Amino acid sequence: MRILYVTQFFPPEVGAAANRARNFVKFWLRRGARITVVSEVPNYPTGRISKGYDRDFFRIEHLEEGLDVIRIPVVPTPSGGTIASKLINNISFYIKARHFFNIFRNRSFDIAFATTPPLGCVFLGSFLSDMLGVPLVIDVRDPWPEILLTQDSCGAACRMVVNVIARLMVSYYRKAQIIVSPVPFILQHLQRIYALKRTLWIPNGVDLDEAGRIRASSEPLKSRFTVIYSGILGRNHGAEILLDVIRRMPHVDFWVVGDGKDRPLFEKTNTQNLKYLGVKDWHRTFSLIKAADLGIVTLRDNIWMRNAFPVKGIDYLAAGKPVVVSIGGAFPKLLDEYQAGLHSESNDVEQIIASIERIRSDEALRKSMGVNALRLARDYFDMRRNASKLFDELSSLVG
Repeated sequence: MRILYVTQFFPPEVGAAANRARNFVKFWLRRGARITVVSEVPNYPTGRISKGYDRDFFRIEHLEEGLDVIRIPVVPTPSGGTIASKLINNISFYIKARHFFNIFRNRSFDIAFATTPPLGCVFLGSFLSDMLGVPLVIDVRDPWPEILLTQDSCGAACRMVVNVIARLMVSYYRKAQIIVSPVPFILQHLQRIYALKRTLWIPNGVDLDEAGRIRASSEPLKSRFTVIYSGILGRNHGAEILLDVIRRMPHVDFWVVGDGKDRPLFEKTNTQNLKYLGVKDWHRTFSLIKAADLGIVTLRDNIWMRNAFPVKGIDYLAAGKPVVVSIGGAFPKLLDEYQAGLHSESNDVEQIIASIERIRSDEALRKSMGVNALRLARDYFDMRRNASKLFDELSSLVG
């Protein structure tokens, strides 16, 4: 099967989207697929073009047998940039990719697979699907544009734009042969609004064989109980809640890995028990998770976050670490079912602290939760199985 994979984010970029794409591609190649990835010139999440690339020139990389990556020049923007700067970045990707359409015309494909956000990937995937005469499958990782409505900065004009874009998406979602998502609630929401042809839940996950080979990091030096946070540092991810917890637990060390709008809160603080470790690739991040004692997930309390399956939480599980989550919802319900972690109901800092203390002070509980965490990861978040399931569904469209 020849797959055209449209994703704005792809390694060496880091983050949930790039990791999901990396794992899909890896396992699909093992099933005999030939894949062409269309992605931006690497600049996420820092907004700085990676060394060896140029923001003004596209390039084709032959990474291994069966895998080519077409790098599209874009206007770079950091993960913590403004909505306007992100839109400019997304639009530049779409326009410049269309400009290089002849590259795609000279290749043969069986299917177009587009992942969103950003929405430009859907527009590009749909355009290429039409031009190449192949089925379109859309992977909806986050509910854009609806999630913008949860932002404090989204006023009347923003809400009007969201409604316009939501109406625009009707034809694209209905055109897709399958709508895929890592979150069941997103599929339920889209089905209710758009009357989709077919939906498929494919959770994010980890290559558990690969994860098992990664050793715990020896740096920074760990001298006492350590909690790790890895991921986006922003309002929707509870940065202020996390910082409050850190400041009120001086006897516990916290490692923070990631980037985002609230990065300066962690980078410039004088809090002695906080080590901000910057942006790391997935392998380095996972080695830090393995070295820590517990993983924390903080989230803003809204309907989307309550129904999310946070990638950082999945990574903690795959490393065999207990997980503490700041709100209730679908993911904490799984933790309760497997006894793999604890959660507060709605960003209750005292309850979050009590959960961390309970796990810290009870070694037997910590060990049993770690075993259960890995069991939960195997049952739901084994990327080999999840990617293979999606590959079988894509194959059914090709015949």
